[in-house]
Amino acid sequence: MAKGAKIRTETAFLTALLAAASVVAGTPVIKDFSSKGGRTTNKTGPKDRMYLVQAGDKITFTIKTDGAQEYRWLVNKKLQEANTPFFTWTVPAEKGIWEIHVTVGSKDGQSHREWVVSTLPKAEAPNLFEYFSDGKYSARRETDPWARPMKEWTVEEKEYNPPSAERCWMEPGKGGQQAHAFRVPSKTAYGTWRFRF
Repeated sequence: MAKGAKIRTETAFLTALLAAASVVAGTPVIKDFSSKGGRTTNKTGPKDRMYLVQAGDKITFTIKTDGAQEYRWLVNKKLQEANTPFFTWTVPAEKGIWEIHVTVGSKDGQSHREWVVSTLPKAEAPNLFEYFSDGKYSARRETDPWARPMKEWTVEEKEYNPPSAERCWMEPGKGGQQAHAFRVPSKTAYGTWRFRF
């Protein structure tokens, strides 16, 4: 083996070793996610995060991670017993919207993923719907469970740091002054407004 090839091999091995160490020691990384099962509508594939389901459906949500030491699954903010990379859930026999959220953690941090499913027909869907399940607040490509485009939020104070929706909820951006006014287009003039923080 030529001397140059040996040095490149050792460098490649050292780089791979450092990369493996950073995965073990750092915040867990969600490498892949999917859901399957049920009699779904408006679901474009296993990676779709928002779609319609039917009462009694059994849906299995799965994630693949690097560096995760624990899994916390929540349905509408209520902790479930599962501490595994998958969670099987039965859709209740009622009309509603359910947020299935998973937090994968280690001593160095957490990563998140979220799905939102509903049994409501389109005629009963909220006029303004938002869960930030796609981890974005603008330049969005996903649709809501009723196949409607997601709303585009704007930041009022352009000189401030933009917000982040990476964890599936809106929160201040990193460092410096934070923007505190966000707007979304809506023509809703009356009705019931429900906010959860």
